[in-house]
Amino acid sequence: MIMKARIQSFTYAFKGIKVLFSHEANARIQLIFTTFTLLGGVLLGLSKMEWIIVIVCCSMVLVAEALNTAIEKLADLVDPEH
Repeated sequence: MIMKARIQSFTYAFKGIKVLFSHEANARIQLIFTTFTLLGGVLLGLSKMEWIIVIVCCSMVLVAEALNTAIEKLADLVDPEH
């Protein structure tokens, strides 16, 4: 039973990620720039520490966009007119 609940929670998480990138233009733009950044890191041959820094920074940007989108959606539910 616990395993089924865990799998269901991952299903919801992946569905939320899909919705984020399919409905939010800024999230798609940030994902494109993240891809370019990672490709640039491959071309430049980054060290392990540089990769860690790049991945953490890119992740923080994408997480911030997801949180911003969640707050915007919540605000729209509270006051749709503003």
